[in-house]
This record gives sequence, C-alpha cells and structure tokens, in this order.
Amino acid sequence: MPNLWTYEQKFDGLSDGDLNGQDSWSGSTNFQVGAYGAPYEGTKDVLGNKASVIQRAVILVPYGTVYISFYTANGRLDGCMMSLQEGSTDKCRLYFDSTIIIRDPTTWHSIGAWAADTWYRIGFAFDFTAGGWEGLSQGYYKANVNGGAWSTAYQFENPGGSGISNFYIAIYEDAGGVYYWYFDYISPNYSEAGPPPSAGHRFFQMF
Repeated sequence: MPNLWTYEQKFDGLSDGDLNGQDSWSGSTNFQVGAYGAPYEGTKDVLGNKASVIQRAVILVPYGTVYISFYTANGRLDGCMMSLQEGSTDKCRLYFDSTIIIRDPTTWHSIGAWAADTWYRIGFAFDFTAGGWEGLSQGYYKANVNGGAWSTAYQFENPGGSGISNFYIAIYEDAGGVYYWYFDYISPNYSEAGPPPSAGHRFFQMF
C-alpha cells in the first residue's frame, strides 16, 4: 500500500513574515516564517506564540503517515498542541505536556519524554479504511518520536469519518507569560535532511 499523505512543506521557499496567507495556511498572524536559529531542515522554520492557532486544509487522506518537527527553548511543561482533523473534528491529537501525549476518545497517553532546546520529530500513522495501513485497524492511529518505536495504536479521538483533511497547530499562553514554539518540515517522509541539528541560540522576534 502506498503512503497516501502527499503534502510537504519545508518553509524554505516561503517569504519571511506571516505564515498566514502563504501556501494556503490560515489563522493568526503570530506565526512567522524566518531563519530562527537552527531550523530542523534547510534555512527556515516557523515561530509561533501568543495563544495562537494556524491551520491548513489538505486533500482528504483516508490513510497514510505524516511527520512534523517541533522545538521550544522555554522549558515550560506545556504550550503546544497539534491535531490532524477531518474538517474541524479532532482525529489524531498530540500535546506537549509534562510528556508528549496523544488522545483517544477518553484518555491521554504518553508516547515519550521531551525537554527544551531539542527538536522532536513526530510521526503519525492513521487509517480510516479496512486496509490495514502500517498494521492499523480501521479507525485507529499511532505515533512515534524521533523515528523510534511506534506507540500502541489508539482509536481516533472522535471515531468515524472518512479521512484527514486539516492540519491544525495551537500555541498556548497563560498568566506566566508568552511561550515560543517552532515547527518545521511537514512531510510524508521521516527525513531527507539528515539528523536534527544540535540545539543552539534561538533568535526571538517579538510581535
């Protein structure tokens, strides 16, 4: 079975500044494309902050695998969530809490530890069909971190549906201050660019 996820974005070819309005991304103008320190891949990544949301529709994907990389220098124990959605309905949802966690219909499950100043490449494999993509049953997904072992397979957070059609990322903020997160290299492939760069100084842009 071929991987049906086809959307790829390395952000290197986009203009510096707002991601909103580029490559069909829509949402807050607090997501900025630029050369912020050491991107996961290439020369640019995306910086987001200030309790912001951005999303991009994709052609409906009934099964497949997709990867995305995240980074923060804050050392905060939470602050970033992403979801693979059908329309606006969460199907495969991940959150950076005290550990990296994913959601089934009732429960959050830890899939690995994380720390500041390190890139984490997150993989999702999902199947809405009865075809058994990556050994999954219909209506289930699994995730991995930095190319490690796949997690246990869990039912979609909201069962049913036909496929993934939206990529959704949210940055959170509380009374403690503003928290910066970066993301880079959305792809059906784990890596075409070698291992993640070592952590280094990050260049913040205040919005």
